[in-house]
Amino acid sequence: MNATEARAARVKRLVQRRVDERACALDFLTWGDEQGIHAKRCVHRGTSTPTCSRDYHPGPMPDNERLYEGTGIGTLFGLGQSHAWQLAGWNITRRKDAE
Repeated sequence: MNATEARAARVKRLVQRRVDERACALDFLTWGDEQGIHAKRCVHRGTSTPTCSRDYHPGPMPDNERLYEGTGIGTLFGLGQSHAWQLAGWNITRRKDAE
């Protein structure tokens, strides 16, 4: 196999992986995983990428919380509920809760 064929084979694998990842994400977003069926067929299972989940950790708390009050980002940190409808179906955890 020469370099051109190797590159073409690699591109083909990458394209197929992206197609599989999109199908996996669509399946999860459409049907969820209440019974654990998606977790068994998730393309991220057994890799370093986390499996599809509705758990989200927004990261460390901002230094100046007042800058984020009343914003969507602030909602992730529990600073007001003005954008709470955007969190429907997601489990927001703080780092200290996750550890």
